[in-house]
Amino acid sequence: MELFHGTIQTFAERIKAEGIDVTINKGVELDFGMGFYFSDRETATRLALKKSEDMIIRDDLNVTPVLLSLDVDLESLRGMKSIRFSRKDRQWFEFVFDTRRMLTENEYDFIEGPMADGGVDTIVGFYANHPNIFAKILVWVNFMWINGYGRTQYIVKTPEAASHVITGEITEVKL
Repeated sequence: MELFHGTIQTFAERIKAEGIDVTINKGVELDFGMGFYFSDRETATRLALKKSEDMIIRDDLNVTPVLLSLDVDLESLRGMKSIRFSRKDRQWFEFVFDTRRMLTENEYDFIEGPMADGGVDTIVGFYANHPNIFAKILVWVNFMWINGYGRTQYIVKTPEAASHVITGEITEVKL
């Protein structure tokens, strides 16, 4: 299956030259923890534009937004130690909640599921102090998905899992 990693030119070139580094996001609060994330073209494009915007102050990097195409063997990845969240439910929310609060680092090789995005840090902070209002938060998170958030993201978390992802062409994102 062809999927994409949205990033900037400098980082895409580094990935092509050195391979996928599953430790690159160490310590960063992400939905599924440390690893290499990828998604569909539309989502990756949005993420590349955001990464470029965030890095614009760096004059030591080529911050041109790009897509790195990936040939992904999802069947093999799903056969590894993996978890798949098909929707935003309580299990998904609590997994993301624990990961983003760095309460746990999970032991999976591969994870796929909806992206939280759109102010999830606010949700996590509020839910931590008011756990009895889960239903309202779940409705809000699903509303974000209706508005374009929450597309499926994929993450390889181990070098073995990364070996099932082959990097392809780098293409510039057209504004």
